[in-house]
Amino acid sequence: MRPKPSYWVCTNRGHYRWRVGLARVLGSSLDSLASTKSGRVRYEMWNRYVADLDKVPPAPAHVTLTPVTDDIIEQLENHPDSAHNQLISGIRFWRHGLRRAYIWLDNGEPVCIQWLLLPEDNALIARLPNWSGMYPPLEPGTGRVENLFKFTSPAKRRSVAVNFEFAMYEQARRLGLRQILTHIHALNEPANRFADGAAFLHAGTIRRYDFGVPGLRQRPLYLHEVADPRESQSVLSLESAA
Repeated sequence: MRPKPSYWVCTNRGHYRWRVGLARVLGSSLDSLASTKSGRVRYEMWNRYVADLDKVPPAPAHVTLTPVTDDIIEQLENHPDSAHNQLISGIRFWRHGLRRAYIWLDNGEPVCIQWLLLPEDNALIARLPNWSGMYPPLEPGTGRVENLFKFTSPAKRRSVAVNFEFAMYEQARRLGLRQILTHIHALNEPANRFADGAAFLHAGTIRRYDFGVPGLRQRPLYLHEVADPRESQSVLSLESAA
């Protein structure tokens, strides 16, 4: 028998495990309110993914990762791609103190960059000024990759992001990790296809609820369904969103 999904209910101020039945009632109720289109409750959904580091392919020999430094961050802030949201978000991680990031440089030109979060980062992640509810505490042996960004220049070969991800897996293995988590917006079809190519398995969902009522504005609630990846045969689509 396959295990039932588990649930986290999170805010930007705390992360709480909930019983399966209670979490499902909460999610169903909030989904019903969102479906009324009244604007009082809106939600977005992300697909949750996991990669088993014992089963993913080895890193391509031509991909070399360089640990990001303050000097590299300064250069990236002046890069032509500096206005891209994903790169801005990554640099915010850096400024917050999340300094475990890796970049692929090709003849001095940046190709891809991504952040790697470890269980030892849990306390710092919980203090993110925004979106900390997206990140329940990481368990021992589990990491998370965030803010993958592929630079627009120079001209890139096909599968560059997938090759970079396999190199990140190799780095994670060196750090003693057994699995890697990530999440991708359910409506971002290219990124979800990338996850398939990068040996990620769909393993639940994350729903973010925003409330248009006094006292709850700017206080989103996140419902994390942590599912067994063996139960997932295809990427889920977002059924409704306000």
